[in-house]
This record gives sequence, C-alpha cells and structure tokens, in this order.
Amino acid sequence: RMDKDIGDEGEGGGGSLVGISSPGVAASLYGPNAGYSMPGSGKCLMEYSMRIYAIKAAERKINANIIIPGVVKTEAWNRSAISRGLDGTEYVDGVVERIVPQKRAMVPRDIGNAVAFLCSDAGRFITGTVLPVDGGVHLKL
Repeated sequence: RMDKDIGDEGEGGGGSLVGISSPGVAASLYGPNAGYSMPGSGKCLMEYSMRIYAIKAAERKINANIIIPGVVKTEAWNRSAISRGLDGTEYVDGVVERIVPQKRAMVPRDIGNAVAFLCSDAGRFITGTVLPVDGGVHLKL
C-alpha cells in the first residue's frame, strides 16, 4: 500500500511493506530447522532487510513488517503427503492436531487479512516486527 496523502496531516507519503516468511526462520519464535537451511537463509535475509527498511522508511510514513503464517491449506501439503505415501487431508489434519493450539488450519485469506490489517490505518504504527499469524504454532514449536 502506498498513499499519496496519509492521515489528517495531508503531508503526503505513506505506505506499507509486508514480507511473508515461515516458521523455522525467526529463532526468537521458533526453533531452527536444519532441514530448511536453503530457503530459510533467504528468508532470514528478508527479515533482516525488512527491519532496516522499517528504520529507513519510517520518516516517509512507511511501515515494514513480516508475517509468519502457520499451517495453510494449500497444494503443498498434498505434495508432501503423497511423497510420504499418505492422504493429503489426513496428513494436514494430523499436523494441525499436533502443532496448532487452535486446532484448525489457515486458508490463504487468513494471511491476506493480516496483510490488509498491517496496510490499514489501524496497523500503520506497527513497524519492524515479525508477526506470527499461526493459530498459536509459535507457542508450541
């Protein structure tokens, strides 16, 4: 989101940068996963860069944040299940049962809602943070 005018001041500028990361990268929330080293290293760089952007862009009224989603129902889970000789629905349900305190998987819209919040007036003072949007996964891992 980038705005020409923002807030009551009408001084111009403003906007939001939102990155999507994953569990296993934010060591302060989740334990590191050695099997995720290649994609994880790239996402670590993105998270660090976003904190720098948060500092540099703040004067322009731009907030910069990272969202870490939980278990999101996508085709990726089916591919992972098939590679293990399992049914996709049963596989994702088992993962959700084990690691998601809310006992439900997310859908892509849940991530979109979090992005929309961070890009809205209600989220404009949130910047430089890693936000778990995961149904509580970060509390268990």
